[in-house]
Amino acid sequence: MGTRSNIIYEEPTGEVLSMYCHYDGYPSHSGRILFDQYNSAKKAKALVEIGYARVLTEEGAEIHLDQNPERPNEMERHRNLNSYMWSVDTVMIEYIYRYDGDDWWVSEIKSVKPEDAYMVSITYHSKFKLLSEVLEEVDKEINRSADKQFAAIFSEVWLRGD
Repeated sequence: MGTRSNIIYEEPTGEVLSMYCHYDGYPSHSGRILFDQYNSAKKAKALVEIGYARVLTEEGAEIHLDQNPERPNEMERHRNLNSYMWSVDTVMIEYIYRYDGDDWWVSEIKSVKPEDAYMVSITYHSKFKLLSEVLEEVDKEINRSADKQFAAIFSEVWLRGD
């Protein structure tokens, strides 16, 4: 099962171009690659024009060559951001990355279960946040986790007297 994402590029006219990426859509992977390697309008648009990627890698987008012929590897066009957001799947697409010509932004899927609902939850995409700020939080969490692992290993070694 993949962490699915859409990557969108906003034209200066407001038109939105979108592509689908099947695996590793979370910010610490796809978000980091987009932020570090697709940091210009030219690069971001060229990526989205691919239309479909199996996964983003450090080397670029890995294209799935035996894609279902009923779903071609074509990017999708939308009149504007609102039109795109109305059409996006709120169950299957876990992250949306948006390049606005200057910055990368990210929206993530959220879910709430209304108190009076019967076995139903409502899914939606959050408002877009600057990807740079999200990545700062991701890096802090990674560092906290690494610090905890180091402390646990150090404590174990110290207690054994190694």
